[in-house]
Parts: sequence; C-alpha cells; structure tokens
Amino acid sequence: MDRFQPETSTPSKPKGKALTLVKKANKELRAKLETYIPAGDYGCIHCLTTLVLNYVPSGDAPPVSHCGFSNPTSSICDQCTDRKSVCDRPNAMLERDFSELMACISLAVEHVWDEDEGELTFSADDRLDIAKALKAYINEFVKSERDYRTHYKLTGSKTARKELVYNARKQVLAARHPMPARAYTDPELRKAWERLSLPALEFCDPGYAHLTLARRRYVTEFMAVIKRNYTKESVKETQEQLENLVRV
Repeated sequence: MDRFQPETSTPSKPKGKALTLVKKANKELRAKLETYIPAGDYGCIHCLTTLVLNYVPSGDAPPVSHCGFSNPTSSICDQCTDRKSVCDRPNAMLERDFSELMACISLAVEHVWDEDEGELTFSADDRLDIAKALKAYINEFVKSERDYRTHYKLTGSKTARKELVYNARKQVLAARHPMPARAYTDPELRKAWERLSLPALEFCDPGYAHLTLARRRYVTEFMAVIKRNYTKESVKETQEQLENLVRV
C-alpha cells in the first residue's frame, strides 16, 4: 500500500443483540410511518399551544401543528404520548372556532405554500405576511380557549367537565337549524351546514372580540395576498371557498 494513500475502514455491522435492536427499531419506524394519521380537525390543544410557542414566522414553512396518531387505536396523540401528558381537544363549545382555524391553515398551505414544479409560486414576503397573520390568529385562539375554560370553570376533573359540556351541547343541538334538502346530495353544502351548526364563542363570552378580530385580520391579509397573485376569476373562486369555510 502506498504510504501516502489514506487508509479507509468499513464500519462494522451490528451483530447479535445490537442487530436485534436495530431490526426492532426499523420495524417500529416502518409501522409508525404506515399507520400515521394526521389529527386535522381532531387535533389537541396542547399541540396547538406548542406550535404557538415554538413557531417562528418565516416564508419557508407554514405554522402547521404536527398532531397525529401512529397508533390508530390510541386516543392520545404522539406528542402527548412523548410528553406523558393528557391529550385534550379544544373545548367542545369552541368547535366551530377551531374548525375555522384549521380550515384557514389548510387554505394557506394549499394556496400560499403551493409548489409549481418544485418551486414556491408566492414570494417570500407574501408567505411571511401570511405566516405572521396566521400565527397571531392561532395565538388568539389558544388564549381564548384557555380564558373560556377558566371563566366557566371547565378546568376541574374530567367528570365535571364532561357534564358541563354535555349539558351545553344539548342546548346547542336543540337550537340547530334543520339541514337543507339540497345538502343531502351536495357534499360541499352539507359540509358548510355542519360547520355552521357547530357551537362557537358568543358575543358575551371572554375572548370573543379578540378572536373575531384576529380571524378577520387574517382573512383580510390572506385575500390581499391572493389578489396580488391570482387572476380575477381565481380570486373569486378562492373567496367563495373561504366564505364556505370561515365567517368573514
């Protein structure tokens, strides 16, 4: 061997017990990737709070909560499992508010962070403006949800919380408007009716004004960015899509 040529060595392969552990870890990882289910509208409030605390607005990535379930039979998301904490959805009386928030996040990912042949179509400045407005909206939701729980004493035992929410839900369901006949054959109309029928913060509830203003500011910013980048026809379609999902 030439003394000036560096000697190369091949890393040793795991054997025995080490090999067994590697195979087990790989098997668990494959199973996790195959069964992973994003939480979406069923995400937990803790993952949303973690997102608000850790996300730094940028044009590179949208503020998306990585809440999901690797175990389809588990009622606890992966992040709460790792944290060994209780996995709670946002309070049931804010279902519509939460649904609208998740719809706004989905629309932002679909339009603003959309890729065309591997490249982002919107400018970095536009993406940054949306990221800032969206984080502010998420932050207000988290604070409003917390204030609602505190104000109505919904932070006690699970039994007490379930009873209070159950009684409130009965009142909401009793006052629900009947579903339009066309909604039985129109999936989009049915989805819109279901969303409008969900309970939400009312004018007298703590956090209502702040959350409403944050949602309106975000919608205004989102549509301003859309108008700068889309044709008139595409703007109209996006506006209708937004109005079917969110109170504007």
